[in-house]
Amino acid sequence: MDIQSLLARASEVELERFPWGEIRWLISGATDPGATMTVGVCRIDPGRSNPLHHHPNCDEVLYVLSGRWRKQIGDSSMKMGPDDVIRIPRGERHRAETISDEPMTCLIAYDTARREAVFLEDIA
Repeated sequence: MDIQSLLARASEVELERFPWGEIRWLISGATDPGATMTVGVCRIDPGRSNPLHHHPNCDEVLYVLSGRWRKQIGDSSMKMGPDDVIRIPRGERHRAETISDEPMTCLIAYDTARREAVFLEDIA
C-alpha cells in the first residue's frame, strides 16, 4: 500500500467560504474515493450562525477546538466551548451560533463519505 496516497494536507484542501464562516473538507468521498467517512474543520465567525439544516443519511460529531457557541438541536439549545463534543443524530435539525468574540472552530465528522445536507434556511 502506498501510504502517501492516504495523506491529505489541510492547507492544500479546498476551502468553502460562506457569509457566516468557512468549512475545509479534509476527507470525504470527493477527496478520497476509498474514504468511508467525512471529516472537516468548520469556522463560524463571531455573532454569526450557520443555517438550520439536517443530515438525512448520517450522524454528525462536533468537537469544539476554540471559541464558544450556542448549539441548537431540535427545539433545545446549549452552550458549548473548547473540548466539548456532541453527537447529532441522523435527521435531527441543528445550527450553531458563535457567542464569543473569537470565531468558533470545530472538527466535524460524519459516518459516511457522502454526507448529505438539507438546508431549512438560505445557506447565505
